[in-house]
Amino acid sequence: MTILTTDANGDRASLNLPIDQFIKQDGYQIRCFHNVMGRYKFSIDLLRWLFVHASEFDVAHIHALFSPVSSVAAAIARQQKLPYLLRPLGTLDPADLQKKRVLKQIYARLIERSNLAGAAALHFTSLQEAETADRFGVTTRDWILPIGVDLAPATAIDLPPRPIVLFLSRIDRKKDSICCCLL
Repeated sequence: MTILTTDANGDRASLNLPIDQFIKQDGYQIRCFHNVMGRYKFSIDLLRWLFVHASEFDVAHIHALFSPVSSVAAAIARQQKLPYLLRPLGTLDPADLQKKRVLKQIYARLIERSNLAGAAALHFTSLQEAETADRFGVTTRDWILPIGVDLAPATAIDLPPRPIVLFLSRIDRKKDSICCCLL
């Protein structure tokens, strides 16, 4: 598996990662490219690399919509006949689409509708995320694959009788999170 990413780090300084070279880790490889658009995560070098190397892969799994690098990556995959999955990450939620509404409507009409229509499937992590997603009139194949957590290794950990759990995520119905309270 190969992961392509940028050195973007939100509004902070770029991540300190080797640029345009493979980093091998746990059986996969990561290739990081320089981000040229601040928080909007865009790398012409990443897109050039994908254009040249797309034929070496069987499928692409693209995260997020309304993101310039992801949007162009989907277009390249389509042009190169590389099947791709899109993971919306909540960007198709009607509440999220209200943020910068006019801009997103234009962006969807010009770019994301074609990306949605060309995707082999949309990867949602919950049924609610899939049911509420606005697909802008495009019929899609939906895969609901929750984010997996293998709890088997936890049985080998010597936990105190009353463990304190730190949950690092946003609790929201659409995430299909299960919140456990240990007494």
